[in-house]
Amino acid sequence: MSKGHKIGLFSAILINLNLMISSGVFINIAPLLHLSGSTSFLSYLGAAACLIPIVLCVAYLAQELPGVGGLYGYSKTYLTPWLGFVSGWSYYMGKAISAGLMLHLFAGALQRSVPFLSGVPHLVLDVVVISSVILLLVGGLQLQGPIQYLFIVAKLLPITLVLLVAVFYGEVSAIDISDLTPQSFVSGLSTSLFALIGFEASTAIVHLYENPKKQIIPATLVSFVGVIIAVTVVQFCVATLITGDIAAFPLKQVLVAHLPGITWLPRALYMCVYTSIIGGAYVLMASNPWNLHTLASNDYFPGKSYLTYVFDEMVPTYSLIVTGILSFIGVVIAQNQIALQNMVVFCVIITFMVTMAAAFVARKKNGEPVVSPLIVIAAFAATGILLYLALQRIYLSGVSFEFLVLYGVGYLVALLYSNSEFLGLKKYLQ
Repeated sequence: MSKGHKIGLFSAILINLNLMISSGVFINIAPLLHLSGSTSFLSYLGAAACLIPIVLCVAYLAQELPGVGGLYGYSKTYLTPWLGFVSGWSYYMGKAISAGLMLHLFAGALQRSVPFLSGVPHLVLDVVVISSVILLLVGGLQLQGPIQYLFIVAKLLPITLVLLVAVFYGEVSAIDISDLTPQSFVSGLSTSLFALIGFEASTAIVHLYENPKKQIIPATLVSFVGVIIAVTVVQFCVATLITGDIAAFPLKQVLVAHLPGITWLPRALYMCVYTSIIGGAYVLMASNPWNLHTLASNDYFPGKSYLTYVFDEMVPTYSLIVTGILSFIGVVIAQNQIALQNMVVFCVIITFMVTMAAAFVARKKNGEPVVSPLIVIAAFAATGILLYLALQRIYLSGVSFEFLVLYGVGYLVALLYSNSEFLGLKKYLQ
């Protein structure tokens, strides 16, 4: 691969930021204020403390095994191939549906913003949006190119605006320490934890970095800390701007209340938030197909010669197309999108659990552990918390049986294909 196609450290940080900062930083403001009051910003700090051991485990494993393979590769190498498949397929499927949900949300925003699209069926717009992202990626709109600057600016503009308004109009006295109770903190922690998951997605494209062993840890940690600072500052600033019923003040209303003369502000904020959504989805659609590429490379799925084809050294074209189709199918068949979102998070946590087990047994060539045992133990504890919260959410929202069918079909196909040589069919399925 030519150096021009490689991802430098700065681009790697931007990609991670765009993966992690989606609409959640803005959409979660009101729910967190409702759950935890004016001290809701502390929930993000608690979530960061909980997640940092997992972040370190993933970063150290990626540094030790920087080749194509990502999360699948860690579990395959240090555990077993089938646990590698469980990790890789769970993550791939979860993120494929996640990208579909994000693009579905963006299509809805587009429909509300453009009058002549109001009569177009939402699912038709979903197809157009997903297809457009695929065509842009195949057409050469490089992951490490100017597109990342556009997405990051769209995220920074509302964050900067909130900060400036808080500097001039915010009242620190609005932060009431009595709002901080064990119950309020735990309530906010659940929302904050799930909003920060996404740091691990870039493991699928570590092999595209200029110098993976040197870049992966700083890229991961700098972006993670940057996201924590951003979401905490935004949540704190909004809390200083609110008096009265804090549950009734989403971001747009808070800013408009303090800047009433700027009539274009609501639409500008709306555009920035939904550009953030398409930014996260775009990076996810660019990175996640590499997980399918890896699984096909390791003989879990038929069509290996197609699914492993890479265009211009950067885009696994057919894996990208399959990912787009799965994203669309997931959105179409889901009767309950809240349940679907919770199943997606559960799949990611399955991957975390298997990955932490891999980190526990991982050893360097000299016999030293890849990750400090203390960090791994802390990561196991954090994953246990995530698992409990995810199961609690699934219990409340119900199970998405449509998702379970899609997820289970992957296991069935992999099981049959891995035994196809014994059945004498493998040569026809390559």
